[in-house]
Amino acid sequence: LVAGYQEQLEKQIHLELLDQRKKLSIDEYETIFEDKLDTSLDQVFNDEHLFSLEKIQGTVRYYQENK
Repeated sequence: LVAGYQEQLEKQIHLELLDQRKKLSIDEYETIFEDKLDTSLDQVFNDEHLFSLEKIQGTVRYYQENK
């Protein structure tokens, strides 16, 4: 770690994300874990997370940084 790293932490955001967790059953976890993204189809995604998948076009994944 570098000096001053504490000023870069998003403590409140991370605590809020942790509070939003949902307990999963083994079956739910395995369903999510084994889910596959079909890259043979062109798709557009609308995700507001800081870094997310924007679209799939011609089997290429495009990622975005939301500010």
